[in-house]
Amino acid sequence: MYKFRKIFTLISICVFLLFPQKANAGVATDIADKTIEFASKTAYYLTKYTLKSGWFLTRKTTKGIAILSKSVYRASKDAFSPGISKKKPIPKNPQYREYDTELPPPPPLLD
Repeated sequence: MYKFRKIFTLISICVFLLFPQKANAGVATDIADKTIEFASKTAYYLTKYTLKSGWFLTRKTTKGIAILSKSVYRASKDAFSPGISKKKPIPKNPQYREYDTELPPPPPLLD
């Protein structure tokens, strides 16, 4: 509350010292009209693009969920259907390290 009073007094001092000349009613209404116009345009565009981005995220999220659920369904159908195999099994190649059954030699002993 103390900060608010301090800021309010500083603003009022600045207004009275920096703007001592008389203001016309037309100038004040023009300023008020422009302020209202710019505030309404700002609110409009913020709302517009916030809704667009929300719709974009929702659409992409639902597409991702649909793709994921389809793949899970297809994977479970392939896993639990007996005897139906569309893909050939991968042949084992002994040159790969994962199929090698020999152990490497032990490291040398340090004295």
